[in-house]
Amino acid sequence: MAKHVRKRRWILLFCSCLVGLWLAFSDTDKLNVFVFSNHVTHLPASPSHSTDSDLYSVSYSEESAEQGNGSLTFTDVTFNPNPDICFGPRRVIKTDALASTFSNLNLALRIYDADVTPDFRAKLKSALSQINQQYQQLVGSKHFSSVTYVLEVYGDIGEFQNALAKTGYQGSLPLGVYSPADGKALVLFQNNKQLFRTALHEYVHALNHANIGVTPYWINEGLAEYFENISYSTVGGEVPMSQQWVNGDNQFEETFFDLSALFGQEEYWYKYGHQTTTELYANAWLWSYYLMTEPKRRKVMAALLAKEREKPCSAEDNDELFELMLEKQHSIEADIYEWLEIHLAIR
Repeated sequence: MAKHVRKRRWILLFCSCLVGLWLAFSDTDKLNVFVFSNHVTHLPASPSHSTDSDLYSVSYSEESAEQGNGSLTFTDVTFNPNPDICFGPRRVIKTDALASTFSNLNLALRIYDADVTPDFRAKLKSALSQINQQYQQLVGSKHFSSVTYVLEVYGDIGEFQNALAKTGYQGSLPLGVYSPADGKALVLFQNNKQLFRTALHEYVHALNHANIGVTPYWINEGLAEYFENISYSTVGGEVPMSQQWVNGDNQFEETFFDLSALFGQEEYWYKYGHQTTTELYANAWLWSYYLMTEPKRRKVMAALLAKEREKPCSAEDNDELFELMLEKQHSIEADIYEWLEIHLAIR
């Protein structure tokens, strides 16, 4: 009898362990292989992050998109199957008269009832070309993957919300969203300046997705915040400071996070990022700007991306990335304070 009882106890213990493991890996905060990347400039809160569906081969024809001066038709956008769903879908645009190839980029621009200026496309192409050049230098030509950027611009908030719902997005209203499941960016039009910045921001998410896979939030959002400030007329690719996070007195608008605090916030992005994100976005931009604006420091960012690329389905452990940064720049924690004394006032 005692032997049977012990046997039942072991069976119950084994079943409990299986249930515990299932619950642990069923935690939606931990199972997010892909998350929607969003742009929340001037909005009170960031949308919650949602799990995206797997990437499959899809072919379809697009309906006409109405613009103020006529109809723009898009047809036969083909998605090539990708053996590793943790990277972005490879796309080829077959018969889209409005898609143009430049600097390893295919662009499909769809405008729905938005008063976009006639020169927007040309300015966007110029800025995206510069981003491509800098990003290729960052990850290395051998590892660089070009993307097809499908950008949908909506002037009507209701149509924008309907488009968001079709992607499976859930959350409060953003200005822009990049959906990794289909590699498409949706942007709500407010004005041409905002459209330009948001379009660049979401494009960087597409690059990160195609070239790195799953990326720590501070890197993913930091690079997007950094590159959204590039100008279409910039010579040499110099990127100015963000006017969103730096005021006219050259003061950083949010509380500064040192390196430990920056890495300590990664879990917060996953769980509570939809509640308060201004400090997270601001510090992601600041650290990315610091690393990207000097050749030796840029090598630190390049090393981080190379490390992340090794495991495209998950973000690297914070401790490993922290050690990697210290290995590449031993005094980085002290160096940034010296840099801040020269360039920015912090709280």
